[in-house]
Amino acid sequence: MLKPNSSEAAEAAGVSAITEENIDAVGLKLFDQLKCDYLMVTRGEYGISLFDLKGHHLIPTRARSVHDVSGAGDTVISTFALAFLSGADFIEAAALANYAAGTVCEEVGVVPVTRGKLHEIINHHNS
Repeated sequence: MLKPNSSEAAEAAGVSAITEENIDAVGLKLFDQLKCDYLMVTRGEYGISLFDLKGHHLIPTRARSVHDVSGAGDTVISTFALAFLSGADFIEAAALANYAAGTVCEEVGVVPVTRGKLHEIINHHNS
């Protein structure tokens, strides 16, 4: 599994920027070139774009309000790894990671995501 952000994915694909119009083509190109099982492109306010053998999936952003993105990428990869290695599938693990990153972005500075905080934000979005 590889997890570039939008800028890294654009550079690797040789395009100036990731857009709504080119994300499918860029992601599929990178997925094919890199020969990885899973590709997760973190796209800030646009959420996370996932690519696997089944195609492209979009997980919209879950941040209620963004104050600081410090630590969001690390939160995505660590939460994804924990969920995936605990038995969640690719999309479930990425969705949980997206919730966790949204929680981090709501705070100023690098903050931990507690189980309670993660439950709170998931319940907020599901109510």
